[in-house]
Amino acid sequence: MLPDELREGVYETWGIARRDIYEQWDDQTDPQKVQPDIRKLFREVGQHLRDHWPAELTQQELTEAFTSVEAPWGRRYERELREVYEQEDLGPVEKSRQLVAKIDDLGLQPYEAPDPLDPIDEDEVKLVAWMVIAPMDSTTDDRQDDSLGLLSQSTFET
Repeated sequence: MLPDELREGVYETWGIARRDIYEQWDDQTDPQKVQPDIRKLFREVGQHLRDHWPAELTQQELTEAFTSVEAPWGRRYERELREVYEQEDLGPVEKSRQLVAKIDDLGLQPYEAPDPLDPIDEDEVKLVAWMVIAPMDSTTDDRQDDSLGLLSQSTFET
């Protein structure tokens, strides 16, 4: 029940969509592309913690602090950390202590990047279902309103 003028376009559109799905999947197979973008301040805070390690922190505590901050956090956390990081009246080690305290207060945890997807071939991208919704032909519509009706619905596998 699909109008002829739509039929060819539907099959062409599936080809375009299939290629796009495959390319998006393929991008996610690259370990570099699944790594998050980390804001500059978070990288700077992490480096500051490495460079100015408070003596009372263990290596594990320090590692957890900088791996927790070197993550794709949002602007809210950036503002909170910036308040401490940009305080000029603090010595570098005291700044590190306060940064670690702020990281703990915010509940930041080490970030684990998602695993890359397994590679696939383009022909593994399958169409499971599709639906066409179009206005009903006004000559066959007995309703008196202007609402849209279901013209055709098909489900099949390719």
